[in-house]
Amino acid sequence: MRKRFGQLAISLLGALALLVPATAGHATSIAKPNCPKVLPALPFKVGHDYGHPAPRKPLVAVLCVYNTVNTPQALLGRQDISNPVGFARALNASQLLPKVQNFACTMDIGPTSVVILREINGRTTYISHEEYGCGFLRSSLTSNKYRLTDANRALWEKYQLRVIGPVGTK
Repeated sequence: MRKRFGQLAISLLGALALLVPATAGHATSIAKPNCPKVLPALPFKVGHDYGHPAPRKPLVAVLCVYNTVNTPQALLGRQDISNPVGFARALNASQLLPKVQNFACTMDIGPTSVVILREINGRTTYISHEEYGCGFLRSSLTSNKYRLTDANRALWEKYQLRVIGPVGTK
């Protein structure tokens, strides 16, 4: 009985040892996205319209913050997003804005942030947010415009504050 239990334990450990390197190698095969040196052209070109701003299960994500005042479109900094799936869920809970509506917006005098999300299949999604002006949330997955809600704005600002601190202090 003991001998049989020992063989079973060794077999299970051997099977686990085979699985661990395959899983670890698979997770690292997706490269973390890099922030472009200048702000990508907005609005993004949309191919197939998925109807939501963020992919459902991104594997990696990074927040890039760009200056739009002193040195237009220059990268101020970046922050890796520790929970890409939770962040994507929060963005997908944003308020969908009507397609036909004119917005009277203030002048955009603040930073513009872009989140770059990458899925396991390698597809990359770009989502931008203007801090001032209309404050639209735009995505390369949809032609719809969104606005952050109070709940997901707090999450967005948490990551942005790690990059630039409170707006106006850097």
